[in-house]
Amino acid sequence: MRNLARAPWLLAGVLGLAASALGQPAASPLTPVPGTWRLDFNRQDSLLVLTRDKAGKKGPDSDDTPAIRQENCLGLKRPSGAAQVPVQFQVYRDSGTIAFEGQANETSGTGTFVLTPSETFIEQIPDVTAEQLYRIVVYDVSTEFIRDIQAMGYRPHPPPDQLIALRMSGINSDYVGVLKLHGYEAVPVKDLIRLRKGGVTGEFLGGLKRKGVGRLSVDELLKRASKAGKKS
Repeated sequence: MRNLARAPWLLAGVLGLAASALGQPAASPLTPVPGTWRLDFNRQDSLLVLTRDKAGKKGPDSDDTPAIRQENCLGLKRPSGAAQVPVQFQVYRDSGTIAFEGQANETSGTGTFVLTPSETFIEQIPDVTAEQLYRIVVYDVSTEFIRDIQAMGYRPHPPPDQLIALRMSGINSDYVGVLKLHGYEAVPVKDLIRLRKGGVTGEFLGGLKRKGVGRLSVDELLKRASKAGKKS
């Protein structure tokens, strides 16, 4: 290394080869994300579905298809008639903007999109990756949501993957309050998500209380909730 230090150009070459051997650097969270979209005007539960183009893969990634409702699509109007017409619209999030263009008629549409992340939002989560930020945008992990999570006692806020999982699970201050009311305070985020997905509701906890059941572990709660679900 002493000889390399005397020849900066040689040291740079060695470091460059090492970087190549380790693979390409991770994409910046600020890198725009392209993809395709499709919509069905007759399905209000999942109107607009995104399919991201992933680097290094042929074709889009079909495993990541979150749905966005029509009321969140600024500038999207349902065309009349069977003829395809050009459409352009946007979805604005605290974490970034998604610009769409394509063709649509009165029943459906398809096209392409570009997701542009928000630099201001990224400053709130400096350790976020490009992969995580994409999911944060499409699942709308907003600044308000992060503040709500912090107000629930999770300070500093959970890491990006847990924020996404919390949002996807529909966990909010009401759910955390119900758990607290029944003696489950400051539940770790991973257990909070397990309880929500496992069907541990306020009604379920109230039923246990009426039966005289004391405070149980998270695993025991999940076992009982599972059994209750099978019986119903």
